[in-house]
Amino acid sequence: MSKAVRISWAKVEFQRDLRNPSDPVRLGVIIVGTLQDRPFVALIGREPTKNNPPSELKEVGPLGFSQLIGWTGTIFQDIHQAHQEQRDLKEIFAFLSSRWRWNLYVTDADEEPVKAGETPRDVASRLYERFVGEPFSSAGERRHRHARPKVPTNRRRMWAPAEVTVPFQA
Repeated sequence: MSKAVRISWAKVEFQRDLRNPSDPVRLGVIIVGTLQDRPFVALIGREPTKNNPPSELKEVGPLGFSQLIGWTGTIFQDIHQAHQEQRDLKEIFAFLSSRWRWNLYVTDADEEPVKAGETPRDVASRLYERFVGEPFSSAGERRHRHARPKVPTNRRRMWAPAEVTVPFQA
């Protein structure tokens, strides 16, 4: 009987106003684990587009909004630094939480079982959909014509998908 595989995951959220907290904007998820004897960290999320912010960010000032542009790349740099410092996978969330703790922050980690045959991206996509409330689709994914929502052609995209998977050496 094989042992159930579990990964750790944390949410990435944005608090619009630290002086008057409200429900945070849900941005994405970070997962850490080992699948098929390969340790990894994966991050998927959404970033607002610069010139067309989503309605939930309309009241955010320029400084707060600037934190959101490129957040996935910046967190990736911190994950890469943790890897270069040879931190254990179990320390990743504490390391990220110590750096990301203001308007844009990483929550405490939870555990999640992995279904048979799931890849890191499969798990991250499933958790992203559960947390953010919408399916994740990367910019490079090809969509079927019948599945594309009817959106006026003059409406620009408000959220841009972003994803990074980092294999770690054991």
